[in-house]
Amino acid sequence: MCHGAASAYFPSPELEGMISAELEALVFGTEEASRTIALLPDIYGPNAFYQGLATHLARLGARVYLLNPFADLGELSEVTREAAFARRNRVRDKDTVDRIETFSQSHGVTG
Repeated sequence: MCHGAASAYFPSPELEGMISAELEALVFGTEEASRTIALLPDIYGPNAFYQGLATHLARLGARVYLLNPFADLGELSEVTREAAFARRNRVRDKDTVDRIETFSQSHGVTG
């Protein structure tokens, strides 16, 4: 499912911060949240749609880490499916999965 734009059904993003650990991630919600979620975006990356979704989940009581597996590859040259897939094809899958696993363990991700 590819989402390139914000959704009117989600609130405006309420970003708590950003971390750069095993993976770069935007952080939504408080540390005292009842659950911790890692949200992996589609080929367009952690755009306004996913930031709104992360804010929605945070308002429901979760700490949300919106992961950016594309951080090392830079921004999209243009917001098109072709450019997004071209960037996605440069992701080193095994390395990224390993980094997501390490990130999830070190940040207490349960969902």
